[in-house]
Amino acid sequence: MKSYNHLFEKLVDYDNIYRAIMRASKGKKNRPDVKKVLLRINKYIYRLQDLLNGRKLKIRKHNAVLINDGIHLKKG
Repeated sequence: MKSYNHLFEKLVDYDNIYRAIMRASKGKKNRPDVKKVLLRINKYIYRLQDLLNGRKLKIRKHNAVLINDGIHLKKG
């Protein structure tokens, strides 16, 4: 099994968050909420870094949902 070290530091890196925001905004740059973030991208990057470093970000547990796909029920 391959081991990865220092993933959290790479995750909260400024350039990594910047690239993630730019990738997420592709095709959505005309939406008002996306425009707001892109106009003040530095502010949002630093805010996200603060949330991640301070362990203040609450991530909810994923709940599996049954999907009715014709005859079969799938968990997704």
